[in-house]
Amino acid sequence: PRSVDDPPVGGLAFPPQTIGFAMASIGVIGVLLQFLLYPKVNARYGLMRCFRASLFLFPPAYFLAPMVSLLPSASLAPDPASGFFIWLGIAAVVFLQVAARTFALPASIILLNNSSPHPSVLGTIHGLGQGVSATFRTLGPIAAGWWFGVGLERGSVGFAWTIVSAISVFGCVVSWWVKNGNGHEILLPGEDGPQD
Repeated sequence: PRSVDDPPVGGLAFPPQTIGFAMASIGVIGVLLQFLLYPKVNARYGLMRCFRASLFLFPPAYFLAPMVSLLPSASLAPDPASGFFIWLGIAAVVFLQVAARTFALPASIILLNNSSPHPSVLGTIHGLGQGVSATFRTLGPIAAGWWFGVGLERGSVGFAWTIVSAISVFGCVVSWWVKNGNGHEILLPGEDGPQD
C-alpha cells in the first residue's frame, strides 16, 4: 500500500474544468479535421493509404501521452501543471490521436462495407462489425484500467500507455493484410455481372 509519504506518480493534477476544456478541444479539432481535411486527403491519396497512414499515428500518440507530465510546468506540484510547454505537449498528443481517429474510423466503416461479399448480407456484416466494436469498447477500458493500476503499483504511469501503444503497433502491422473489396464479390443466380 502507498502512504502519504510516497512521491507522486505522474499526472498533471488538472481540475475537472481543465479536463473538460481539453476534452472539448479534442471535439473541435476532430470536427474540423473530419470536415476540412479528411475529404481532400482521402480523395488525393485514396482509402488504403489514408487508413494505413492514420494507424501509424496511434502508437506515438499513446506512447507520448504520459510523457506530457514530464514537460516543464510553470507551476510546482501539487498545483495543477500549467504553462506553454504543458499545453504544447497536450496539443501535440491530442492532434496525433484525433488525426489518427479522424482517418481510421471512416476508413474502417468503408472497408467494412466493401468487405461484404454481397449486398444482401451487408446488414449482417454491419451487425457483426458493430458487435465486435462494442465488445472491444467495453473490454478496452477494463483492461487499460487494470494495466494502469498495475503500473501505479510499480510506480509507472506509462505502463498502460506502453501496452496500448504496442497493441496499436500490432494493428499497424496487421493493416498490411487488409484488402479493400467492392462490396459485391459474388453473384447470386440471376444477377448480371458488373457493367463495364
